[in-house]
Amino acid sequence: MMHAEALNWLTQHAQGLGRIGLLVDVGGRNINGSVRPLFDAERIIGVDLYPGPEVDVVCDIREWEPDALADVVVCAEVLEHAPDAAGVVKACRRLLKPGGRLLLTAAAPPRAPHSGHDGLDVREGEYYGNVEPLALTRWLSCFSHHEITYVRHHGDVYAEAIA
Repeated sequence: MMHAEALNWLTQHAQGLGRIGLLVDVGGRNINGSVRPLFDAERIIGVDLYPGPEVDVVCDIREWEPDALADVVVCAEVLEHAPDAAGVVKACRRLLKPGGRLLLTAAAPPRAPHSGHDGLDVREGEYYGNVEPLALTRWLSCFSHHEITYVRHHGDVYAEAIA
């Protein structure tokens, strides 16, 4: 789910990229806004567990085998809904060309739980867990460089990482 603060962070980081070849949008189903207009990309592939608007590939990102490596991977507001968030970050790294960039936003403490389906209450059996910044630091250790920003009053964590 994209909220204004996460969208602003992504907008700022997208502006400095210029024209890119391939962008992979992890959890790319357009529920209440899309990251696609933020990027000047030749090709965008949306990967999500569920079919919907802007989903090109329906599968678990940890299992997807792309036909090409990406210049940029965006993982926006996904990790808090993933029981294996570390595995999702590892998959994002695997999708990138050397020197490629991951742009990541996630819910962090103290953000209230919300459903990955519609942003309302978490549904029966649905996983939800805010992302702790220290855990994210560990997960991003597979990248050559990363920067994390934790905005506690919004319950947000943002990361930019270089493969």
